[in-house]
Amino acid sequence: MTGTVSVVVTTVDEAAGLEAEAEEYPDERGEILLEAAEAWRRAGRSDRARELLARLIREGGDDGCSARFTLARATSKTAGLTRRTPSWSGWLATRR
Repeated sequence: MTGTVSVVVTTVDEAAGLEAEAEEYPDERGEILLEAAEAWRRAGRSDRARELLARLIREGGDDGCSARFTLARATSKTAGLTRRTPSWSGWLATRR
């Protein structure tokens, strides 16, 4: 059980760090927030991940489009609409 707690704490720290980093690098903000959303999801904080994705969607542009796609994939997976859904980070890696 200790290993699980450690991983979650590390992921929460990673997610929070990414959010702070997004403010330091405004030109890469959207991409960094997408990574932060993935980290929040891995930490079991889907609510926070969805908040970040919703913010990016409202802001529009390419990052908003990516966030909309990510949210749709996560929603379809949660609803059992897909058999195989790649992780957000796997999808993000194909976008670079």
